Amino acid sequence: MEDGEYNVILKKIIFLLAMTTFLFSDFAMQAQTKKEIREKRKAHRACMRMHRKMVREQQNMIAYQDAVKALKNNSWVLQANTLFNNFGGAIPVTNNTNFVAMDNNQVSVQLAFNGFNPGPNGLGGITLTGWPSSINQRVDKNGNITYTFNVMGAALFAQVTVRMSYGSSYATATVTSNTNGRELTFSGNLVPYSQSNIFQSGFSF
Repeated sequence: MEDGEYNVILKKIIFLLAMTTFLFSDFAMQAQTKKEIREKRKAHRACMRMHRKMVREQQNMIAYQDAVKALKNNSWVLQANTLFNNFGGAIPVTNNTNFVAMDNNQVSVQLAFNGFNPGPNGLGGITLTGWPSSINQRVDKNGNITYTFNVMGAALFAQVTVRMSYGSSYATATVTSNTNGRELTFSGNLVPYSQSNIFQSGFSF
């Protein structure tokens, strides 16, 4: 092989090596860039999840504090979205017509079952009212609240126990009949009476 041909071949080899290095470097940079983009997107999603969690916790804490004040003022409503009977059976219900409420020294307990006959209150259930006594509120070291009272009315003679965990307005109110010992638990959010959207039947006992 003559020197001229050798030089041409050598130049081609060098050129191919240079192109291969360039292409490999470019591919590596693209791969690195894509990896960085994925990592940034992953970090952004994690940051957004953390932000949403913090917002929820802050909102829950505000709702909890409002509920605590409402209990202290004896002016509150537990709007139930689920009812539990003596045997633990769960019944989903509408929260603006199923509730336990206290305001102006009066307690109201209302049940309303959609799709059933009108019932005594015209809403498919019954509405009972009475007057509270022996109201007591306890807060444990973790901020969990237990609020109890007795209630007596024309057709309502019971003990009521409200339980609410720290940092959330979600609560339960267990109504225990003093005549037969049966229990019914209302589960839902506890809000100040003035902020509730309940509809109370005009037919009550």
